[in-house]
Amino acid sequence: SIYVHLAARLSSLSITNVLARNRAVSDTTNEVVPMKIYPNDVRP
Repeated sequence: SIYVHLAARLSSLSITNVLARNRAVSDTTNEVVPMKIYPNDVRP
């Protein structure tokens, strides 16, 4: 059961890292790429 616990921790950590990396990439893309027009975008 300890292996299951370790595997769950590793998978959750990897998922968190992937989400954080995707967020950083999207933030960088938003800064570099010219602003796109979204119907529901309320940013100035």
